[in-house]
Amino acid sequence: MKQLLQFGLRLATGCQRHAVLGAMTRKPGCVGQHFGCPGMFSQVRNSSNQSDFHKSSGAPIKLYYFGFKGRAEPIRILLNYVGRPFEDIRVTEEEWVGMKKDAPFHSMPFIQINGTRYGQSMAILQHFAREHGLYGKTNMEAFTVDMCIQIYYELNSMGPNIMHEHNKEKKLQLIKHFTEFQYPRTFGNIETIYKQNNTGFAIGNEVTLADIVVFDMCDGVVKSMVPKLDKQKYPFIAGIEEKLSQDKRIKAYLDKRPVTKY
Repeated sequence: MKQLLQFGLRLATGCQRHAVLGAMTRKPGCVGQHFGCPGMFSQVRNSSNQSDFHKSSGAPIKLYYFGFKGRAEPIRILLNYVGRPFEDIRVTEEEWVGMKKDAPFHSMPFIQINGTRYGQSMAILQHFAREHGLYGKTNMEAFTVDMCIQIYYELNSMGPNIMHEHNKEKKLQLIKHFTEFQYPRTFGNIETIYKQNNTGFAIGNEVTLADIVVFDMCDGVVKSMVPKLDKQKYPFIAGIEEKLSQDKRIKAYLDKRPVTKY
């Protein structure tokens, strides 16, 4: 017992000595000392990428995609909504042949920031949503945003299959399945999310990425096959569609963008 007490005393004295030395040598702004002992906690905090984050958040953006809406459209809408300048580079099929080998994952859309290219449409969309505070205020709100994104992805993934189907009979079958089953089921689930929140938004009382992707569903693949939204059946979805279509920045973008079916 005596030896244990002596060891504890030496340990405490050592930590006090480190605390004094740390206070004398600590640089201004150095935080995170643990029990008075300078060490890895201050190093972890000081090695964070806060400066890189702030640098990238204002850096010029180049967005590469084809001339139609497709998977880049929610990114375009989000960036316009937050007022983030970006270069909307619409690539032709001929240009893409030469670009594909150097594109991230050999696909579009992709973005370029500070000379570095990043791919995957959902990752890009979620990155900018987090960067501009459109991902909810709590983990559970972010959970709902992610649910809406998953619903959005599942519905939108049917669009290319229908668009690229060359067999006329099979194409009609796919459209029938979409309009009579997939579309009403999906929009019914989304309407429930809005109804439960009952503020006119998917979560909270302001626009988030969830609302952006719902708007894009109405404006994109659904609009190409179900031209008129049933406002009586889906009043909350109709409400957010109207709200975002009349947003000053989004409206300015919609008015000037190329007219395409998809």
